[in-house]
Amino acid sequence: MSSFYQTYNFVDTVLPRTHPSFPEIVNKEYLIIEKVRSAVCYCKKINGISVRDISKISGSDKLVIEDCLQKNFLANDPNYFGKRDTIFIDLN
Repeated sequence: MSSFYQTYNFVDTVLPRTHPSFPEIVNKEYLIIEKVRSAVCYCKKINGISVRDISKISGSDKLVIEDCLQKNFLANDPNYFGKRDTIFIDLN
């Protein structure tokens, strides 16, 4: 098993890691993570937020980023980041 699958062991699936479809599921999750990161970077850039340390991002800036994600990504496609009830974004 490659180190990629060992690094991203957070993937929750009913399939065992030895199942032939498991790498495809991991890849889909990785692509969603990349979409979230790109979207957050976009929202930070257009709103002039340059802080990288989550402990130093103000609550109002976090709300600005959340609002931007909603308006620019989720309003057009509610499943843009995959079919999830909640998306946790690490702003580090």
